[in-house]
Amino acid sequence: MDLTSLSKLANLAFRTRRWQRHRLNRTKAIGYRLQLETLEDRTVLDTVNWTNPAGGNWNVPGNWNVGHVPAASDDVIIDIPLTGPVVINVPVTVASAATMTVGSNVRVQIAAGQTLSVAGAANLASGSIVTLSSGFGSTQRLVVDGTLTAIGSTLTLDASGYQANTQLIVNGTLTASGSTFSQTGGSFAAVTISHAGDLSANRFDLPLYVPAALVPQLAGGTTANRRFQDINILSSTISSGSLDLNAIGSESTANLRYVFPGGFTIAAGAALNVAAGVKVLLQPGQTLSVAGAANLASGSIVTLSSGFGSTQRLVVDGTLTAIGSTL
Repeated sequence: MDLTSLSKLANLAFRTRRWQRHRLNRTKAIGYRLQLETLEDRTVLDTVNWTNPAGGNWNVPGNWNVGHVPAASDDVIIDIPLTGPVVINVPVTVASAATMTVGSNVRVQIAAGQTLSVAGAANLASGSIVTLSSGFGSTQRLVVDGTLTAIGSTLTLDASGYQANTQLIVNGTLTASGSTFSQTGGSFAAVTISHAGDLSANRFDLPLYVPAALVPQLAGGTTANRRFQDINILSSTISSGSLDLNAIGSESTANLRYVFPGGFTIAAGAALNVAAGVKVLLQPGQTLSVAGAANLASGSIVTLSSGFGSTQRLVVDGTLTAIGSTL
């Protein structure tokens, strides 16, 4: 090979190596190119503690350890000795990921016309007292779309205001043990429970509104519930099985009464069983339709209540068996 050929070959080898280095550097540049990555949302919740031992209004910044009123997303703790109640004097929301903890022997008052909305969790410790106050024509509510856990606590619904409307509405889940739910005053007050966990050793000294599916749970979970007043069974149809209205209450059944505030149907193949000594009331203007079977035990009392110009009916297209009962 002559000198010219060797020169051309060396030149080609040089250009080939330069091209390979260029391509390698370009590949590295692309491979290690900086990129922005989207991270998952990790919102850090604040814990806000009540600090005023005298109690006071919720919306006062100085009553809280952070120097401002809690946001809906904050975890709230009220757990110091208090000489007065913590007053919820503005609408308050506990968001779905947040909690509100009321410590032992702490008093919380929901002022007339206000609403405490719990989408997250509310936990009431032993000895705690939550009161819903009323005023003239006022509406005050504790609405639970999350969970409410009451252990040895007291919830009092004040209905002393003229034409007041005071309600505890549990669209989420109520778990209660050794607690008392009571009413003061003669205007409307009620507890509506859509779902429940363990209900044990409680006193329900006010009207309850429940779906038919929840009635069996009212007898009690680990321990029997102690006493009831009116248990209002919301309108529905029992398509199969039975609706058993039993004498429940380990302390007393004297004030127990099952009420149908709206129309109710027992379908063919299903049954309504009213236990001995149990009282049942059908509200004015309503109809209880029995296409299946209705069985009334000895001492049971079924009353169809009337109102001005109202029509109320017990319609039996199936069977009605009444043994020593009163209609």
